[in-house]
Amino acid sequence: MRHFIAKNKKWIINAVVCIIIAMHFILAFTSAWVKSPTIDEYTYISTGYLYVKTGEFRLDRTHPPLIRLLIGLPLQLLDIKQPALRMDEWDDPISYELGYVIGSDMLLLQRNNIQQILIFSRLPVMLLSCLLAWLLFYWGRELYGASGGLVVLFLYCFSPNILAHARLATLDLGASFFIVLALFSVYLYIKSPNLLRLCISGIALGAALLAKATALILLPIYFVALIWVLVRSIKSIYDFPVVECVKRITLLFFCVLITLFLAYGYPFKPFYYLDTLSNVFTKSLSSGKGGAMIPGMPHRHYAFYLLGNYSTDGWPYYYLVAMAVKTPLAVFVSLGIFLAFGRRRWRGATDALIIGTIVILHTLAVFNRVNIGLRHILPFYPLMFLYLGRVADLNHKRIWAVVLSALAIWYAASCVSIYPDFLSYFNLAAGGPDNGHELLDDSNIDWGQDLGRLASIKEEYPGEDLYIAHQWLFLPTPFGFDARLLKKEQILSPPKGIVAVSKHWAIRHRISQRSPDYFDWLDRYEPIGEVGHSLWLFRF
Repeated sequence: MRHFIAKNKKWIINAVVCIIIAMHFILAFTSAWVKSPTIDEYTYISTGYLYVKTGEFRLDRTHPPLIRLLIGLPLQLLDIKQPALRMDEWDDPISYELGYVIGSDMLLLQRNNIQQILIFSRLPVMLLSCLLAWLLFYWGRELYGASGGLVVLFLYCFSPNILAHARLATLDLGASFFIVLALFSVYLYIKSPNLLRLCISGIALGAALLAKATALILLPIYFVALIWVLVRSIKSIYDFPVVECVKRITLLFFCVLITLFLAYGYPFKPFYYLDTLSNVFTKSLSSGKGGAMIPGMPHRHYAFYLLGNYSTDGWPYYYLVAMAVKTPLAVFVSLGIFLAFGRRRWRGATDALIIGTIVILHTLAVFNRVNIGLRHILPFYPLMFLYLGRVADLNHKRIWAVVLSALAIWYAASCVSIYPDFLSYFNLAAGGPDNGHELLDDSNIDWGQDLGRLASIKEEYPGEDLYIAHQWLFLPTPFGFDARLLKKEQILSPPKGIVAVSKHWAIRHRISQRSPDYFDWLDRYEPIGEVGHSLWLFRF
């Protein structure tokens, strides 16, 4: 047996890689099948579909177009009944809102096959996630050998936070893929610099910038990498080749510009991208008080939520707390074990890329006032998993092999136990998903993803009226059941029947006890159950 394994080691490893990635895809696909549209999918599906169909990027320029183009491509294969496009309004600053309007019309009002549209639009993101899984394995194998690559792959493919977004037609997972791809490209350039690899790095950077503005964190990383490649080959700082440095930076950004040209078309419309950047900076640095004037902010006087507290200004430590309560504990334990007992904790330029990007991402997150979701720092996870691949070095001792195997089982159990409700995952130290509403809201727990599953609740209680308390875009009819929207005055006097309460809605209605629509049902009544860890069920 040992001889067989040694002789066929390469094929066995490749088979294991394929199996793990296939399991990742199956987890994403099957959980996506039972999830209704999240709020942001309405605009990304509609704008992606229209970007491809019309070639116009004017509608909703709050984010770059690349991921939306990928989302919209397979939708061209479907016979979709189009709503009114209102193209004369696409240049309006509030066309951000129009994307949601057109999307809700397309998915909920036009009698389109909503399940078909959702799967076709989500499929490109699932495939990008599988590509990212393979890329992480390949890079991990480069750094730590096959066993280290498998560790990285395992951590990524069974991460609840990755799976939560790997099955949605949104931007965060796709942006993570292109950011890691750009970092890997510049890693190859540092390893063996030549003009071809420099050009490839520029194209990868351009693609990342086209995916999401988060990729701007790569600019200082690229600049330092280019300088380092030149510095390490000279004996004195006075020998630094300034002219050569300028040439390489010029070539790099020429490749970036060419990539932007290809995406935006000719003639190039640079102001579209400048509009995007302007919105991103304004939104990120603004508080909830000014939300009405900024596309992408929920609304004026929006109070962000953290650990049971509300603030229109947000918290500088919001994303660190979100990461702490939503990351499986096995990851923290593994990291602690390696830092305490591992060797080669720092590996030069490679770690400068990985850890440098993580540090910049979290530093900028401190200034991001839009505290609505861990997804804004989602690229942190593949980079952290890439760093953790080195725990495979501990396997040379039997005791660590046993400990790491136990941690792997614990980690996989964290994934399986929350399936298919990955978005609502919280670790055991945080109290698990049942306690998530005490800590975070919005896309951390309830993004409208389980409203369609209320059809089964209606079947379970066929003779009773069903009411829904939510503030998402949703109609029950396309999902095959009838329900009424709970009115604010019914909070004080609940109607007879089944009431499904969105956890995000409940948090939004607990800001002030003086409010006439203050939600206090958890103090007065006991829920009869939950749906997807994002909806409470009450029976009156």
